[in-house]
Amino acid sequence: MRRYEKIRNAAIAVALVLAFAACGSDDAATGTTAAPATTAAPATTAAPATTAAAAATVAPTTTAELLAPTTTQQVVEGGPVFGGTLLSMLGENPPHFNPEISTALPVSTPSVVYAEGLVELDSQLTPRPKLAESWEVNEDATQYTFNLRDDVLWHDGEQFTSEDVKYTFETLLPLNPVGQSLAERIVSIETPDDFTVIMNFADPEAALLVIIEQGTVLILAEHVFNTGEDIATHPANFAPIGTGPFKFESFTAGEELVFVRNDDWWGGRRGEGPYLDQVIFQIIPDSTSAINAIRAGEIDTIPSNFVDSTQLAAVRDDPNIVLVPVSGSESMKLLQMNHLREELGNATVRQAILHALDRGRILEAAFGGDGRIAESSIPSSFGSFYQPSTSLVDLYPFDTDKANELLDSTPYQRGADGTRFELSFKFSPDRIGGEAIGDILKAGLAEVGIDVSLDILEEQVLRDELFIERDFDMAFMSYTSTSDPASGIHRVYICDEERRIFNNPTGYCNPELDEIFARAATGATREARDAAYYEAQDILSVDIPTIVMVYPEEYRLVRTEVQNIDEQFDVSTLSEVSYAEVWFAE
Repeated sequence: MRRYEKIRNAAIAVALVLAFAACGSDDAATGTTAAPATTAAPATTAAPATTAAAAATVAPTTTAELLAPTTTQQVVEGGPVFGGTLLSMLGENPPHFNPEISTALPVSTPSVVYAEGLVELDSQLTPRPKLAESWEVNEDATQYTFNLRDDVLWHDGEQFTSEDVKYTFETLLPLNPVGQSLAERIVSIETPDDFTVIMNFADPEAALLVIIEQGTVLILAEHVFNTGEDIATHPANFAPIGTGPFKFESFTAGEELVFVRNDDWWGGRRGEGPYLDQVIFQIIPDSTSAINAIRAGEIDTIPSNFVDSTQLAAVRDDPNIVLVPVSGSESMKLLQMNHLREELGNATVRQAILHALDRGRILEAAFGGDGRIAESSIPSSFGSFYQPSTSLVDLYPFDTDKANELLDSTPYQRGADGTRFELSFKFSPDRIGGEAIGDILKAGLAEVGIDVSLDILEEQVLRDELFIERDFDMAFMSYTSTSDPASGIHRVYICDEERRIFNNPTGYCNPELDEIFARAATGATREARDAAYYEAQDILSVDIPTIVMVYPEEYRLVRTEVQNIDEQFDVSTLSEVSYAEVWFAE
């Protein structure tokens, strides 16, 4: 049995007294209700479950450049070993534990430990069975029939059925920042029996399996949530019940979130239950402390969104740590610009700002140089969806002279002191890279007569001012998308009069673009979808509604005694890993 040791460190202890910060590195929560300081799981009734045959897996693609100079995993002969506690970490206290009303990292990262989706995607974006053991799609992709597993139990012992899927998609998905637009496109959901779900759409929904993959849509229990209470404050948000390999045990604010082995788990791909006894997420708000903890063996892994890329040099040569590159998704580092501000409502001004922003320096200073300058609103890693002729690297190179030329063509001329106008830049210190981006932005725009002030805000305050109040000039945000633009790109640009969290806060609204994105999402063929996305990139490369600065490479850090990481991390989702299929070397 592997011994569980808590980190007790004076620097961490001081930081951990902070209560319930929200997301610090990526998409953030919709709700603001905080989880209780200490929460324990309710008593449950266990029932036996049948183990199912596993689906085939595909090994992840890695490159020497991404992994060098790290070591490879030390695979121990003799097969899986049962037992032990895996220690992971979160950068903040979770505000609650409902992944369908939040994309906050402290919510989404541990969510797949206890909850599951209909399908998951491997690192090559190939759908694999999860709660749906198979599916059929009609010829024009307007109807999907999912055949559910019949051997799945909720953690309270109740049977998982089609009613849970119907309730999740009809009632909970509209509350999901990523899933809202999909929920609007669903015409109807039929449940002809307990283990069949039929989804109907008015138009082809070619990307559905990518959009509903496990990292985006997790199925929650209808019998738990359908009680007439407000979903945002429902008691089940703080004592989650799922179908996954581990069950919620307890949460202590500022210390830890504990999950224990689910002995009644249906078995997953391997056909056998989780090997670990526990998965514990320790709350470590400081990235340096997290790096020190994994090097000292005090934690076993750091999820990718909590890894500060500028600190990777400290672990690249450590023989006890593996850097696992994230594949199948992109983290987009965005400079959001408020079009309600007169100057920023001018497309020529936004183009000038893009020219004046040294994105190469941002990549180096804020993200350790790993990654690339953003080539487009749709990353080149998304294959044929990307339109090379609209490359922002080619159209908008770092060029202060060009930026000044563009600004000189606008009404915003330099005053006696050389200043054209003033802007503020808001960011949260919890977001990796924000301070460095602010310094580079301020220096670059000063060269073209724009005086930038830096405004540091708490994460929750920043989100409210950005998405609800729209009280900002410029701000730093991170969004994530799997390798289909419909799963995470559209929301950055489509009209958003409802001011939804982690959608489009800029005020930019182009009905023509919205129509193009709708065609792209529902195209019956890849060629039709490609053509639509080329049209979208033509518009976005001129309008520049928001600036996609860089696409950094991101890594999970895992200690070498954690076994089977290649298979466990062969999924596209950025930071959510169930840990069901890892074990410790004896």
